[in-house]
Amino acid sequence: MELFLLIFLFFIGSVFGSFVNVLIDRIPRGESILGGRSYCEKCKKGYSDLEDTLTTCDCGGNLKKDTDTFDTWFSSGQWTLLALGYPDLKDVNIFHPTSVMETGADLIFKWIPRMVIFALYLKDEIAFKDVYLNGMVNDEKNQKMSKSKGNVISPVELIDVYGADALRMALVVGNTPGTDLALSKDKIKGYKNFANKIWNITRFVLSNSEPINKEIGILLSRKRENT
Repeated sequence: MELFLLIFLFFIGSVFGSFVNVLIDRIPRGESILGGRSYCEKCKKGYSDLEDTLTTCDCGGNLKKDTDTFDTWFSSGQWTLLALGYPDLKDVNIFHPTSVMETGADLIFKWIPRMVIFALYLKDEIAFKDVYLNGMVNDEKNQKMSKSKGNVISPVELIDVYGADALRMALVVGNTPGTDLALSKDKIKGYKNFANKIWNITRFVLSNSEPINKEIGILLSRKRENT
């Protein structure tokens, strides 16, 4: 896996070399990267201002640099270090690098290489040696859930309608680890009916076995008395 990561980084460097160099040049060693965002002190409107050139809002108010906002990929790319308190190296020197990174397959070209690049640049270490790719829970057409597509399925709403056990079975049964799952309401509804059958069978067995349990209890008590 280490060899794979090195080859992958070489590929990125050869294809996107100039672009990566521009990004790396923006990274001060020993510091995390603040994204370029400004907001208006008057109307609170936000602006993307990577070049620090904007000073006035459309409403005429003064723009102020937002120091608490991280650029998404710059901040997430430093996750293996920042989670351990970087640039404070007390925990970083003990627990970094780690062994395994678990993520979805859709992030193999977005998040994984950034974490490797940042760790190499800031700490001269490969952040992790193995990557475990988990499957994605998609919609019934096996398309990735997205708010813009309007195909997001809320687990809370599904539990309210079908129950938690039905949702658990729909997510687990028939799904090979590491593969994507097409989740449909019909599948969850089917397992709700199945769980209901199991419940009814259990109630039937328990209600009809009560006299037998009483007889067994009497026999056991008599046996204890004789011994």
